[in-house]
Amino acid sequence: MTTTEHTTRTPSTTARCQHTAKFFVEESDLYSTLAHFVSEGLNDDQGVVVTATRSHWKGLRLHLSNADVRIDEAIQQDQLVFLDARELRNAIMVKGTPDQERFDEIIGEQLAQMVERWSHVRVYDETVDVLAADSQFGPMRQLEQLWEQLRSRHEFTLMSGYGLEHFGEFDEEEPFDNVCNAHQEVLAADDDGGRQVARWQRRAIVLSKRLEQEQRANRELEEALEEQRERQRRVDEFMGQFTHELRNPLAPILTAIEMMNLRGDATNERERSIIERQVGNLVALVDDYLDAFRLTFGDVELQEMRIEAADVVGEAVAKVAPLIEKRDVHLKVDVANTGLMLEADPQRLAQAIAQLVDNAARASEPGQDILLRAEREAGSVAISVRDEGAGMEPAMLDEAFDMFSRGERTDYRGLGLGLALVRKVAKLHEGAVAAYSDGPGRGSELVVRLPLAKPEATRPKVSRLCRDEIESGGKVLVVDDNQDFASMLAETLELLGHEVELANDATSAIALFDEHRPDVALLDINLPEMTGHELAEKLERRSGRGHELRLVAVTGYSDDKKRELSEQLGFDAHLVKPIVLSQLQQTLDSVFDDD
Repeated sequence: MTTTEHTTRTPSTTARCQHTAKFFVEESDLYSTLAHFVSEGLNDDQGVVVTATRSHWKGLRLHLSNADVRIDEAIQQDQLVFLDARELRNAIMVKGTPDQERFDEIIGEQLAQMVERWSHVRVYDETVDVLAADSQFGPMRQLEQLWEQLRSRHEFTLMSGYGLEHFGEFDEEEPFDNVCNAHQEVLAADDDGGRQVARWQRRAIVLSKRLEQEQRANRELEEALEEQRERQRRVDEFMGQFTHELRNPLAPILTAIEMMNLRGDATNERERSIIERQVGNLVALVDDYLDAFRLTFGDVELQEMRIEAADVVGEAVAKVAPLIEKRDVHLKVDVANTGLMLEADPQRLAQAIAQLVDNAARASEPGQDILLRAEREAGSVAISVRDEGAGMEPAMLDEAFDMFSRGERTDYRGLGLGLALVRKVAKLHEGAVAAYSDGPGRGSELVVRLPLAKPEATRPKVSRLCRDEIESGGKVLVVDDNQDFASMLAETLELLGHEVELANDATSAIALFDEHRPDVALLDINLPEMTGHELAEKLERRSGRGHELRLVAVTGYSDDKKRELSEQLGFDAHLVKPIVLSQLQQTLDSVFDDD
């Protein structure tokens, strides 16, 4: 084969992590392209793996040496690694097929080490060409798929080399087409003649144009997705701040009521009860609207545990008891105490079941019955709510759980998000929902079906706070710029037996910390001078040896990201305002027990 003058096309330097097919007729063409591919990577502090035949490796080394590339130095530093393509083919083949386990052991481990060490990794593979040379096109394609699977786990640029002579005559187009279609970029061979090469080059050009269009469309799609993510980030930020501002004034009110109850003050008991109940309703309203927002943007996460359906149903019934009484309907519950174990988020699931009962109560007339039932159904637990009320048209059954769906009723208050939230919660639990009705005026039945939990761990014990169990505690520093809440929280902690210091800003908090050396610091995350997270870092630096400070985040933000951030920054607990007394005591007990 003669050598001709030619210009070599190389992969774009901006196309990181791309998979390119390089076709060659003459070895000089291969060496020129491959030398540029390797030297560019070495010069850019990238790791390079070359899997080639020994003859091609020798030719590449000569080409690189003539270009003053320091090959031996790169090899000694493990920046450049050579693997014999034929030996690799023999090592990974099992009964004529590339074996994934062997491939991962040899290539996967090598790539993992390179990716850890170098800024980026480039790989040239000729093992596929060794298979093509023996007309093993099926195993060749399987090996390409193994490379693609590896690229899904590690980011690296891959070039596969193919000799055009291995793809046969004009009527044997399928193997060649498969190679072209499997790569993001195709580099045609330089040759001074030949209908066959011209035809393949034309096909490569057409494919490159098609891929360019697809890549342009993908870029436009990615830009649109990025814009959507940015909009969602801004809405997330707004909703977090919005709920924080709503919770802040509720926190001192609820804490004050808790403190009055703890003191056993019987004065104005009825009025206090009304305030406590209505504050609870406001907190629930904030949570409901926040859940509606999270539902809209798909940001509902579960905190799962093993729990009996009866326990969740009990929580749900407690939530809707005031409405049941107000609507003057009769709620009947048919749920076995044991035997219906679920792997579920108790709070989310109770909320969903309560919403079903709420929906039934609002659809019922005074004196009508509502049946809440849970039973086993072929590996699932079916939780159903049946009423004798308004019923639904057949066309409404499929739309009952859609967002903003309220049917044709004009007397129903709300946004029409309740049943949509039920469906979302069921889906997150890998369950499903369904609606049944015999028509208007004949009642409805709404059913949530959830998978039974696999038999494993026992149910966790739930501790309850008793006044007689309150023991003397430790030294606590409370830092919150909401003075009403901070003072109420401090007084509550003192009633629980703790020695408390109170600060409304970070500067005062640091001074009090240096003077009193508290055991625990309850820090508001949204302080004006600096965040509670930043203050925590300063306090920990001032702790010194022999003084282990426990940190509790206190915030009006209820999103999981804030909770995760607190955990990452070393906080021992994370409390969301308003804080109920039992939750506060349980948290402090846990923190002091860790000592």
